[in-house]
Amino acid sequence: MRKSLLTIVALAGAVFAQEPSQPIRGQAPISAVQAAPSAAATGDAKKAPVLPPVPLPYLKPSLAEVARRYRIEHMRAPRAVKIFNDETFDAGEKK
Repeated sequence: MRKSLLTIVALAGAVFAQEPSQPIRGQAPISAVQAAPSAAATGDAKKAPVLPPVPLPYLKPSLAEVARRYRIEHMRAPRAVKIFNDETFDAGEKK
C-alpha cells in the first residue's frame, strides 16, 4: 500500500511538473555596494517647543480595586461538585 502510494505521488509530480519559460542562469556577483547618503538634520534645536507630559486622570475606583473585586466575585462563584463515589450519588435518587 505504501509503495503504491509513493509511486502514485512520484508519477503525479512528474506529470504536473512545469518547465521554466526562460533558461535558468546563475546570479551575477555583486561588484560594488553603494552606501546610502546620510541625512543631516537642519534647524535650531532651541526653537523646538517643549511639551510637558500630561498625566492621566486617576481612575475611581482604581484598577487594583477593580481587580480585587473581580477576584472576590470569582471566588464566590459556584463550583462544580466533585463526586468520588457513584454509589452514594445513585442512592440519593428516587427511582
